[in-house]
Amino acid sequence: MKNILCGLLIGGLAICAQAQDQPKRTREKGCILVTTDPSGTKIEGVQDGKIIFKKKTPVLLCDLSPNAIEIVFARSGFAKHFLTVHPRPGQVDTLFVTLNPTTSRKTYRNNWRVWLWSGIVTAGFVTATVAGLFEADHTKGDNDVQDLPEPPVRP
Repeated sequence: MKNILCGLLIGGLAICAQAQDQPKRTREKGCILVTTDPSGTKIEGVQDGKIIFKKKTPVLLCDLSPNAIEIVFARSGFAKHFLTVHPRPGQVDTLFVTLNPTTSRKTYRNNWRVWLWSGIVTAGFVTATVAGLFEADHTKGDNDVQDLPEPPVRP
């Protein structure tokens, strides 16, 4: 049985047409709900060598073909994460990714304030240590000086 679609025009004239059995676009494409910890992570999707989206999480990505999509997750202070997904046609899939924080100094490479303060603190610590090592007690003078004992007599 065919569906019949009707619409009313101005003046009450009804126009009807048979609906064609066409595939629905939503059934050919899939959606992915992407959330991350921390939120606000930048994501890029690459399919067949082309960037198909650049977004920030959380985001609902729709109209994705079922071919493999490489997703790159990037945020400063965290290690990049790479993931391959295959969207299912007509479905909404959920993807949750937790990024690992980086512990290297690379995150501070361009932050001159961090380097400046770490240099000042280090210089202050070294100066205090050296001053403590070379500090001498000059209040006693030469009164505590003792002569060395004589060497033993040899036969």
